Amino acid sequence: MLRLIANALLLSVIFILPSCGGSQPQPPPPVPKKSFAYTANYASGDISVFEVDAKTGMLASVPSGTTSTAPGPVFVTVDPQGKLLFVANTAANQLSVYKISAGTGSLTPVGGSPFATGNGPNSVTTDPQGKFVYVTNALSNDISAFAIDPATPTLVKVADSPFATGNNPVYALVDSSSMFMYTTNNNSNDIWQFTIEPGTGKLTPANGSPFPAGSIPAGIVIHPLHQFAYAANDGSNDISAYTVDSTTGNLTPMAGGRTQAGFGPVTLRLLPSGKFLYVANGTSNNISAYSVDTATGALAEIAGSPFAAGTGPFSIALDPDAKFLYTANIFSNDISVFTIDSTSGKLTPLATTPAGQQPYSVVVTPLI
Repeated sequence: MLRLIANALLLSVIFILPSCGGSQPQPPPPVPKKSFAYTANYASGDISVFEVDAKTGMLASVPSGTTSTAPGPVFVTVDPQGKLLFVANTAANQLSVYKISAGTGSLTPVGGSPFATGNGPNSVTTDPQGKFVYVTNALSNDISAFAIDPATPTLVKVADSPFATGNNPVYALVDSSSMFMYTTNNNSNDIWQFTIEPGTGKLTPANGSPFPAGSIPAGIVIHPLHQFAYAANDGSNDISAYTVDSTTGNLTPMAGGRTQAGFGPVTLRLLPSGKFLYVANGTSNNISAYSVDTATGALAEIAGSPFAAGTGPFSIALDPDAKFLYTANIFSNDISVFTIDSTSGKLTPLATTPAGQQPYSVVVTPLI
């Protein structure tokens, strides 16, 4: 009997002991993710860094302030994961690459940066997987291609790079499949298409390329459904619309001609929903907005468009939730911030944020 009582007491102690030490340590709460915005400031030779308020869309300068870069920064973009920032420095014929701090947005050059490009680099893009980066070189009429080494991180030149393209290439875009790349060429008034070799990133001109555009084509976008493409024509003040062949990636101009824009349209952005298209008109200092017919690709300007921006809006960016739109204004040295009405596509001015001198380009990271 005594042994049974002793065993019962021992079991009660065993079951009680875990609760005697107090509450167990709790894991720390997850750190909220943030988004950051960057502008490439040509005249001041630096990069402005801002934190994006996810609720209000407002921009706040980060404590680290601006970051110096190679001379003549004109274009800035980030990899799809928001880990790396790429800056095309047209006066130095170089591509600067920085690691982005997820907590602060501050920038640290990667090993080997800056990297030599062709002459007059003026835009840079990555593929959707973040494996390759491509730079258009306006003066040498070619494309510099690099593989991204994620372990280092650094860039490795793709074999046979640079690759010839049209006359005065100013913008490049890789489609969502990472199979095709397109460049708009200012002086030859056309769009070149390339196939991308998986694994190596090598470019080969596609059959049927180049495709006609308007006068002095600049930015280009592809619809999220991958059925349509649009290019802004700086010289003819309009937008070229194309259907996209799902197999070859070839572009076919849509019937009905081009769509009128403002003066000097240079950059385009589509909402992720594909419902609305926005065009920065660098000469008329405004943003044209269009609804997109997702069945035909036809554009219809929405009520209230165009919407006034700063002086010389040359670049457009969206926040990660596509609730806010930002334009970099090169002559007023600032960023215009708008709210986006998800139903009508209308833009409402929210704020103006100072940037560096002549901010040619703005980009916003995903949440990191």
